[in-house]
Amino acid sequence: MTTRILKASHAEELDLLWYNSIMQTYDPILDNDSPENKQKYWEVAFGLQAVDNLKPSSYVRSLAEEHTAGTKSYAEVTELTRDYYDKHNANPDEHEADIVAEAIYDILHDGAFRFDVSTLKSYHYRLFCGLDHAIYHPGDF
Repeated sequence: MTTRILKASHAEELDLLWYNSIMQTYDPILDNDSPENKQKYWEVAFGLQAVDNLKPSSYVRSLAEEHTAGTKSYAEVTELTRDYYDKHNANPDEHEADIVAEAIYDILHDGAFRFDVSTLKSYHYRLFCGLDHAIYHPGDF
């Protein structure tokens, strides 16, 4: 297995800056869902990764359990995940599965899921914007 080295191009940096500016002004996750709904969202997010033969890390699974139990907020889960990957040279498949599972959770939680081409492109961007743009082409399909 080869390790992917992620280097952002200028366009990727601009995309990430744009996305981060939106996320700083808009807090889409309010942890007001029931533990049952949180658990369902995480199960769907992890299950969709299994379709691509990806398995989220045990670390993110444990964070998801803490989130479901109410001991961690979604913001804490995503922050801890990013911190973990910033400090560890981890399995790239787990990294992908973890980041995309969190994005799927976010989409399911926001309550505005729609099934049309424009929205699917937006979801694709949201799912893959934190990964290597040259490989994942966020928003393009």
